[in-house]
Amino acid sequence: MATKIILTVDEGLTEQEIADLRFLLSDALGEFAAARTPAKEYVKGRYPDEKEYYAYDGKLAQVERRNLLAEKLHNAALRFEVAE
Repeated sequence: MATKIILTVDEGLTEQEIADLRFLLSDALGEFAAARTPAKEYVKGRYPDEKEYYAYDGKLAQVERRNLLAEKLHNAALRFEVAE
């Protein structure tokens, strides 16, 4: 089942800005996931002492979820539609 995400830009966008936005969003999502993959290494780098960071397992699960979401949205960002 498809999910629609609505982003409202109050000032409107030019055709060039719309084209640029497709790549900006896609690039940002791709770079987000790339910087956090593998998730275990990312979390260990951010929180080197697992014992001091009590929510380590939860943080690892969160990073993994967000990476999967970024991957899911990456291609959708290239195909988004604009409605006036």
